[in-house]
Amino acid sequence: MCKTTASPKEIRIEVYPDWAPIGSDRFLELVRDNYFTKSPFFRVVKGFLVQFGIPADPSKWKEWHDKGPINDDPPKGVSFKRGYLSFAGYGEDSRTTELFVAYSDENGFGNTRWEVPFGVVQDMDVFDQINDEYGDVPPYGQGPDQQQLYLRGNAYLTENFPKMDYISYCSIESEQNSFNTEISILNELPSYESKGKSESYIFFRGEVWLLFIGIGYLGFLFVYKMNGTTTQEYKIL
Repeated sequence: MCKTTASPKEIRIEVYPDWAPIGSDRFLELVRDNYFTKSPFFRVVKGFLVQFGIPADPSKWKEWHDKGPINDDPPKGVSFKRGYLSFAGYGEDSRTTELFVAYSDENGFGNTRWEVPFGVVQDMDVFDQINDEYGDVPPYGQGPDQQQLYLRGNAYLTENFPKMDYISYCSIESEQNSFNTEISILNELPSYESKGKSESYIFFRGEVWLLFIGIGYLGFLFVYKMNGTTTQEYKIL
């Protein structure tokens, strides 16, 4: 489950490991570690992106910094669209903990090996409400200095950017092997009418069919044992 200070509404993020397995794994590891709790949206440029991934506590950043960056994911030909989630980077195999969400379809992302989407925000109306008054980071704008944020954490923002919005918390709602994982920010059950149905829904439907087949097979064995004749004479119940 995930919430922000920008809205009382919860957000759902669908993660697609087949798009970028390495990035997906790192993101889910960060969520499990409560890395994003009170993490700021420190770079908000409407029409372009919202960036986050620097923790509230500098000691938490050092812990993950010591783990080192992750390798780039091989591009799968997935084009960036509004609401797509990706790690930010600065060169080959440079991704660590910072991420961004694209605000529009026309964004210019995906031209480098380290910009590979792995998730989709299903509730972009919440991201549209994130405070953007501080704009871009230096030298492109007057927003927070990322180095100061890494060194001082949220204390730096409280002093200099008091109206900054944050992630309140994030947790994993459902995780089904390598299929679609949802980071719940849900107030109601998700709709599967868009995007050709999510992979988690398809996986669940497959499990139901397997359950029915298994029950039928057990019924078949039971009848066979009771009658002691060939299996060809009996139907699966």
